[in-house]
Amino acid sequence: MARGALRTLLLVSALPLSAIAVAGAAQGQSGPAWPAPPTVAWPDPPGAAHAAAPAPSPAPATRFRRASDPEEESLPEAAQLPSGPPPRTTRARRKPAPPGVKPGDAVGSLPPAPSAARARPRTAAAAPSNIRCDGAFAMDTSHAKLGRIFGARNVTIQEIDSGGTKTSATVLFPNDAKRRVEIVWHDEAGRKRPSQIVISGQSQWRARGFKIGETLAAVETTNGKPFKLGGFGGGDYRGAARDWSDGKLEALSGGCRLGMRFARGADAPADARGKIDSSDDFMSDDPAVRAVKPVITELMLYYPN
Repeated sequence: MARGALRTLLLVSALPLSAIAVAGAAQGQSGPAWPAPPTVAWPDPPGAAHAAAPAPSPAPATRFRRASDPEEESLPEAAQLPSGPPPRTTRARRKPAPPGVKPGDAVGSLPPAPSAARARPRTAAAAPSNIRCDGAFAMDTSHAKLGRIFGARNVTIQEIDSGGTKTSATVLFPNDAKRRVEIVWHDEAGRKRPSQIVISGQSQWRARGFKIGETLAAVETTNGKPFKLGGFGGGDYRGAARDWSDGKLEALSGGCRLGMRFARGADAPADARGKIDSSDDFMSDDPAVRAVKPVITELMLYYPN
């Protein structure tokens, strides 16, 4: 090879590939066709065939409302919102305990504190009630005491029929048949210490729990056994309870004794009436007595002197 050609070949070998490609393009000739680099098949690492594929990124957790979660409330529209702050609520202040009562004590049964309105005498609102030979009707009561309790205008002095004779007595609510009560006194002059209290007619007062119109059968049940009563023929003891026969009504608290008078029921059979229309005494469980269905027409409370 000539020296000049060898020199040219060495120069060309020294040029970078990019320069040769540019030069070839400038001369209108295609550059050399370089072979593609061989594909290298790298072997899989040991255990790659059994390796689990990477887990996909977890989606954002969605919160599911449990059945116990409260229902979602819909927000009000802007037009429905209040224009200003909500009004302030004041907590109710606890009332101080009555004098002499410690905090935490039960006060439901304590009497209310006295006031100007409650200082006035009790009036008709207190009646009728149950006379138990205590309180207003205790053995030491008096006409003046009853006037302070029920109001002076509701407590008057009248003559009543007591055992066939006229007797001066204190009468509660004389102008109201449903609240009328008559009291006869041991001390008639001072109108003190009751001798007898009478409930009759349309009065709605009770005596030891019994009321006008109650049946003889109910009285017998409370007494716990049959008792003796007068026949319905006539006399002072007509239809009156004569002896409780050692029953529960024999001895009562308060030191008084309970009495009552019966009358035949409105629907008593005519044939049964004749059997008890006498002045003899009968037992309450007598078939002839039960047949006329007696009911209470008068209640009495007797006080020893």
